[in-house]
Amino acid sequence: MEANKKAVAEFYEFAVNKKDFDAAVTFLAPRYVQHNPNAADGPEGLKAYIAFLRDKSPTHTATSSAFSPTATTSSSTACRLRARAVLPS
Repeated sequence: MEANKKAVAEFYEFAVNKKDFDAAVTFLAPRYVQHNPNAADGPEGLKAYIAFLRDKSPTHTATSSAFSPTATTSSSTACRLRARAVLPS
């Protein structure tokens, strides 16, 4: 569980806080499902969303406190990220 939370926090740091698609995409599987209704599924959807954040909210950041082990979305996202990191590509 700790490795999952760490992977989610790192992904979130790259995607939302640093707005660095190239770093964030290393955590994604090709069939990445986006749970944000404002972003499309897949790596290209994330890429477009990060570009949107850079353009509309360049100074926006968030803390990793959003990754509570009891939060359903965060927990399921963590599992997907960990599975991607463990399974061979």
